[in-house]
Amino acid sequence: MNEMETCYWHSLNTSQPALWAKDPEQVLEKLLVNALFAKMNSNPPQHADVFKSFILHNHKEVIR
Repeated sequence: MNEMETCYWHSLNTSQPALWAKDPEQVLEKLLVNALFAKMNSNPPQHADVFKSFILHNHKEVIR
């Protein structure tokens, strides 16, 4: 992730303090989904699609 995406991702995660009270697997899932959201909303569609394809291929259990 570039600096802009990381800032976006960070703001998504810190704006939800209840996230950190969940079990570790749920926290990791939410972090991954937030990373995908930040990537898709900070890049042209063709760049975001590469990341989305990676996530969908490697983390099918997270993206339901």
